[in-house]
Amino acid sequence: MAIFDVLRNIDEKIHIFHNNFDKIPSVPGIYAWYYPLNVRSLKLDDLIKDIENIYLYDAKYKGQPEIKEVLPLTWRKLVINIKEEPNREEIEQGIYNEWENIIEDDKKFEKFRELLLAASILMPPLYIGKTTNLYARCQNHLSGGDADKNNFKKRFENYAEEMKIGDKLVQNLIFACIYIDDNLGDEAHSLLEGILKISAKPPYGIR
Repeated sequence: MAIFDVLRNIDEKIHIFHNNFDKIPSVPGIYAWYYPLNVRSLKLDDLIKDIENIYLYDAKYKGQPEIKEVLPLTWRKLVINIKEEPNREEIEQGIYNEWENIIEDDKKFEKFRELLLAASILMPPLYIGKTTNLYARCQNHLSGGDADKNNFKKRFENYAEEMKIGDKLVQNLIFACIYIDDNLGDEAHSLLEGILKISAKPPYGIR
């Protein structure tokens, strides 16, 4: 196998769908859902807050991880609260300055919005799965029907509504997939899915 040939033609192997889910073929494949970096406000903080909240979710805790531990002592007790929070102080002021400069030019800002939206696919995936029928599985996620056993729709939309995230519906997310030769068998599909999950750690996925 020539690695260069595979990567050079990678755009022929990865297929991306957004608001055209009816075009997804009924073939086996590995898929992932991505959050669209869609600018809805002229305030950079609004965009950053959306992204931070999206990725602070953990499926095990059905929200942002928070642990309360009580250590009993003889006459008193120690109460420890642990919660993950973003570190806004690490954001360089230069990023805010560049944002303010670019929103002053309507044409430049529109081009930037397009570029940022395309860059959504470079973000960590929200969910990764495998299926023998990509079209059917996508429709299951969109409807939240019985076939969606892991209930990705419910987890994502309930949390997005609670946190007031911009794109609150699964139907607004990006669906990316790789078609798989069914001759490889389910074992190969499971192996690929497992490697991707371990590597990407999708926050809305279940182990």
